[in-house]
Amino acid sequence: MGAGLIPENRTKMKTIEERAREWVDSQPAGSVHPYNRQAMIDAYIAAYEELTRWNGQNTIPDDDKPVIICTSPGIYYIAAYDKQFNYWFTGNGSFYRHEIIGWREIHE
Repeated sequence: MGAGLIPENRTKMKTIEERAREWVDSQPAGSVHPYNRQAMIDAYIAAYEELTRWNGQNTIPDDDKPVIICTSPGIYYIAAYDKQFNYWFTGNGSFYRHEIIGWREIHE
């Protein structure tokens, strides 16, 4: 390591497409037919985009289920939206609907 805390030999973060290609190529030899390779890469990318998609403040999640909300860049909470009161409720308090930037589902 140099003078800083970041190792000098660190690698660059891979793009989602690079990770998809790496995943498809890591499958057991012969299991990925060349005709299916691009479809598998596209499916990997589509799944990633769906799992990490942010919804706008005007879209409300179903069934009062917990989601991740963003109130400002870098500030996140676990919250549930109460349709009766029109508030986002967290363990730390509540937010009006217009006070959040967006929300996304928590996938298990």
